[in-house]
Amino acid sequence: MTNYQRQKIIFDMLSRVYFDKAFCGIALNEQIGAVPAQDKPFVTKVFYGVLEKNNYLDCAVKSLVSSSPKPKIALILKIGLYQLYFTSQPAYAVVSASVELTKSIGKRQLSGFVNAVLKNYQNAVFPDKKNRLQYVTVFGGTPQWLSKKLLKQYGFDFTMDMLTARLPVKTHIRVNTSRITPGEFQKKYDCKDLSPRGYYVTADELQKMDGSDYIVQSLASIYAAEFYIKDKDCGKVLDVCAAPGGKSVFMAQAGNFDVTSCDLYPHRVKLIEKYAANVGVKITALQNDAEKLRDEWKDKFDIVVCDVPCSGLGVFCSKPDVFLHRTQAMQCEIVNIQKKILQNAACYVRPGGRLCYSTCTILHEENQDVVSEFLNTHPNFETEKCGDEGVMSLYPQTDGCDGFFVARMRRLV
Repeated sequence: MTNYQRQKIIFDMLSRVYFDKAFCGIALNEQIGAVPAQDKPFVTKVFYGVLEKNNYLDCAVKSLVSSSPKPKIALILKIGLYQLYFTSQPAYAVVSASVELTKSIGKRQLSGFVNAVLKNYQNAVFPDKKNRLQYVTVFGGTPQWLSKKLLKQYGFDFTMDMLTARLPVKTHIRVNTSRITPGEFQKKYDCKDLSPRGYYVTADELQKMDGSDYIVQSLASIYAAEFYIKDKDCGKVLDVCAAPGGKSVFMAQAGNFDVTSCDLYPHRVKLIEKYAANVGVKITALQNDAEKLRDEWKDKFDIVVCDVPCSGLGVFCSKPDVFLHRTQAMQCEIVNIQKKILQNAACYVRPGGRLCYSTCTILHEENQDVVSEFLNTHPNFETEKCGDEGVMSLYPQTDGCDGFFVARMRRLV
C-alpha cells in the first residue's frame, strides 16, 4: 500500500469510532482484512495509537492552529501528528499523504492548511507537571472530569503510573482443562510468552491451535473468578450478569459447582451457551433482567456473582476508546443500576452464603462506594475474608492486567 492508501484506511476506521461511535475493535475488524499482511502492523499501530494519544494530539493541534478545525480535518491532523511524533515515518511522506487525504475527502481548499500545520509539528506546546490536572488529561488521556476524580482517589504519581502502563498486545488464553492438561498443552504448542494464569499469543499462533484446547479469557477475568470461589469447591452458583460467560465457565470447571448464568438479552444468552459448549462444561443459561427481583430465587444459592454493567474504564489498555465518549452524566445512571442489581442479588444468597460484586472499572464511586453503602444498609452481610481482605483491586502497573475490582461478602442470617 502507498502511504496515502494506508492513511486513508486508518482515517476510515477512525471515522467509525469518532463520528459513528463504533467500538474500536469492531471498527478495526471491519476493514483490516483488506489490508495486505505487511501493512497490518503499521495500520493497527497508528489506529490504536491515535485513540490512545487522543488528548495529546488534540493538545498539539490546538497549540498549532489559531481556530479549531472541522472534525474531519482535525482527525487527518491527528493521524499525521501521531506518525510524526511516534513512528519513524519520514516527515515529508507523512505530510504528503495527509495533504492527499485532505483532497480526497473533498477539502482541497484546506490542503495547504494541513500541510502548514504538520510541517510545524515540532512547535506544539504541552502542559508541564505544575498543572497536574492538565498534565494528567493530556498525557494520561482521560477527560478532564475523570482526571479530577482519579487525582482525588489515587494522587498524581499513582494515577500517571496507571494511565501510562501498557499491557501485552497479544491475546490472553488459558488452557481448557476439560480437554487437555497444561503439560500436554505446553508440549503440543511450546508457547513462549507465559502469564501467571496462561499464555499471551498472536493471531497467527491462535490460527495454528486446536480451538478446543484453549479458552480466550483476560488475566483480570481469571483473577476475579478465582476470587469469587476462593476456599470453595462446590455449591449452587448464580451469575446474574454473565455474558459472554468466561467467569461462569471458569467456575464450572474449577469444582463441583452447579452454575446458572444469566443475561438480559437473548443473543447474549446464546453467547454463554456457545461458550460453555465450546469448552465442554455444563451450565444453565437463562434470560433474566437483573434489575428485577425473582422471588423464586430467594435464599437458593451458595454463591451469587454480580459482575455488573459498569463504565469499563479499567480496560483502557486494551480498549483505548473507552475514554472517548464517556461523560460524567453517564456515571449517575450506571451507579444506580449497579446498586439495584446488587440489592436484588443479595436476596438470592442463602444464609451463610457468599455474595460477590465486581466491575472492570477504576472509579471508587462504582466500586468501594457501592459496596460500602450496601454493607451499611444490609447488616446481615459482612466482608468475607479468606486469608485476604475480602476486597481485590487490580491495576495494570501493579498486577499486569486490566483494572478490576471485586468484593466478597457473606450473608450472616
